[in-house]
Amino acid sequence: MAHPFAESLYTAIFDVDSEEELERSLEDWMEIPPAERSFAATQIHWLLVERVDELTAAVRGIQTLLEDLATRPEQPPDIIDAEVVDG
Repeated sequence: MAHPFAESLYTAIFDVDSEEELERSLEDWMEIPPAERSFAATQIHWLLVERVDELTAAVRGIQTLLEDLATRPEQPPDIIDAEVVDG
């Protein structure tokens, strides 16, 4: 396969562990009638879009957290008085 991302994606979609299994799965895929392949491709597209949306939301959440941490005033560390602790 020409592109590593495409190979990784197809490997995950077809749930295979080896290049030979991937080749067999792709051959089986090509034997499916075009209408069914089109429907399946649309479903895969929806799943990918949904996953990208989830990842985008997670990244935005992390970005917001990092911005909050960057603008939060730095507080001095808590100092524990040994005499009070030992009593």
